[in-house]
Amino acid sequence: MTPDHTDSRSLRAVIGEGVRRVRTAKKGVRQEDVAKAARSYGLNWDYSRVAALERGEKAISAEELALLPDILSIACVRLVKLPNLIDPDVWVQVGGRVMPGSDLIKIYAGQGALRAQAAHTNPDDWIRRNVEVTRAWDDRDRLMRLGAIVENSEYFDLHALVASVTVGLTEERTARRIGERPLVVAYLSRLLWGRPLGEQRDRLVSERADAGDDPARLRALRGRVTRQLIDEMTAEIGRREAHHDLYAEHTRHVEFWSLNRDRYHAVSATSDPKLHQHRIDTDSPGTVDEWLTNTSRRDMDIAERAIADVREQFRERGLPLPTLPSGFPRLDAEATALARLAAASGPLGEADTPSTHGIDPTNEDTQ
Repeated sequence: MTPDHTDSRSLRAVIGEGVRRVRTAKKGVRQEDVAKAARSYGLNWDYSRVAALERGEKAISAEELALLPDILSIACVRLVKLPNLIDPDVWVQVGGRVMPGSDLIKIYAGQGALRAQAAHTNPDDWIRRNVEVTRAWDDRDRLMRLGAIVENSEYFDLHALVASVTVGLTEERTARRIGERPLVVAYLSRLLWGRPLGEQRDRLVSERADAGDDPARLRALRGRVTRQLIDEMTAEIGRREAHHDLYAEHTRHVEFWSLNRDRYHAVSATSDPKLHQHRIDTDSPGTVDEWLTNTSRRDMDIAERAIADVREQFRERGLPLPTLPSGFPRLDAEATALARLAAASGPLGEADTPSTHGIDPTNEDTQ
């Protein structure tokens, strides 16, 4: 008997039904949760896009189809593969053909985007990590409101932000106590003390001459030092909330200085594809290296003067000075005066700058 294909459905309709089936199987997962996970992969989705997808009204690109398993895995906090989105008992229109869903499942089996990751990492660990990255959207927004992260900086990238800190029991307890987010606590600890809050507490306790070896005394001392550090962090959060623009400006200039420091030491020289290709094509790669050294050093000087000016505003407002990166030059009054004197002589003149045929990989704005 010839099967009746009159009730066959388009592939996008079948996939949309599968998305809804997977989403609603996990209680509490909203269309907005799926959209948020999709945005973490660079897709411009909102809840209405997900709703249209579930109704079979949204065309699905190859890129979106490849990312769907990962997106749903993150939103639903469980492993989802592409075959999970296809009902094996329906007939599916694929091009000019109609095939049973079970055949389509066989075609897609093992080709979900997550499987390539599973070959190298445990799928549960991979999902957990990507759930952390998705949740870090709110952490990043909070840190930006505190002037601790600026747009297009290194830790504006969510994966880099999550990887930059470790959130442990100390951070979680502190976050609950002060009504803050654990990752924000961990990140601010690194800015304040250069290490996690727990490590800073243990370091301060170990430096106490009166610490002794009595366990009860050590516990009491650890508790007292922890409360002091929490008070410091609470005060820092209050200052950042009140002076967000000033902290953000300081962060922006420090990020610019750090970028050019790496270029000056040739850390990024070969990682810039456009510049690297120019070095290959030119008859004088040394000229490009010289130009890179000159311009990055010049931009470091510009950033140092800008940071000195911003830090002067901190002093005028009676605010503690933010910490600076390792290797940053002294910025006391004498050093600042010398920097201003150097600035008066002007940067490297254009006539002295080696030609790079219009390539300028150091065009970041310090403002």
